[in-house]
Amino acid sequence: MQEDQEQKRNVMLFFAISLIIMLGYPYVFKSSVPNQVIIDQGEVIVPSVPANEAQVSLKTPYAEVQHAEVKTINVKAPRVSGTLSTKGLIFNDINLNDYTQDYDGSEKVSVFGKDNYFALSGWSSNDKSLVLPDENSCWETNNTELTPESPVELTWNNGQGLVFRVHDYG
Repeated sequence: MQEDQEQKRNVMLFFAISLIIMLGYPYVFKSSVPNQVIIDQGEVIVPSVPANEAQVSLKTPYAEVQHAEVKTINVKAPRVSGTLSTKGLIFNDINLNDYTQDYDGSEKVSVFGKDNYFALSGWSSNDKSLVLPDENSCWETNNTELTPESPVELTWNNGQGLVFRVHDYG
């Protein structure tokens, strides 16, 4: 009986100390990742920013002022296919080639599409004067087909001497 009480006390003590550590750790050890854009030889490196600190740029993108041409990049891989728009880097549709809607195999399963889910990505900065790409930004591409054999590089110039590059190597 004495042993059982001691074991319960030890378990409760373990949970209490674990809870204190989990709740106190973020306050004691602050993140050392800077929330700023780092420019390294013409490429942009953007450290991750916690969701509660993310900021949205509502400025008119420089590329939109230039009237960049909106292109569609065809994504072709053995198990995935679809299209990606250079306007805002939005997936128009992504299909899983190994799966079909019905048993007859006529229509592929769509992950992103007109009637399904979508994904958003973006950049943030503490510098309010910095123009960042958003859903209206028109990116330039070196290739209109993304396959395992043909990579795609996307670039966007903010007009302030900062060029964003997205590399996708298939």
